[in-house]
Amino acid sequence: MALKKTIMVVEDNEDTRELLRLHLERKGYKILEADNGAQAVERAARERLDLIILDLSMPVMDGIEAAGRIREMKHLKETPIIIISAHGNLAIKLFVSDNVASAGPILYLPKPFEWPNFDQLLADILPAV
Repeated sequence: MALKKTIMVVEDNEDTRELLRLHLERKGYKILEADNGAQAVERAARERLDLIILDLSMPVMDGIEAAGRIREMKHLKETPIIIISAHGNLAIKLFVSDNVASAGPILYLPKPFEWPNFDQLLADILPAV
């Protein structure tokens, strides 16, 4: 039996984090959670992850800073990152496009998103569980 793919969901809004966790668990993924960027960086340092989903606006450390620090970790350099945000500003898009070519992809998904769009992005990034 193949090992479940592991996804870390980093979201400060507890309801959104729970919805993502439940949705992903139903699809067969193992889920780890963090509620801010600093916690995500700390947890990522000791975990093997197949995907990281990061909210942009969080207390303590935002998603862009967390993504940058995670990218510096040798064991996660190739791990895809999805940044989710209700703020569709140019800085996010520029950060994402600048980092897509370096190591693993960093993608942007605006909130609110439709589950079929989320699932398609997931399918494009990760092979079937």
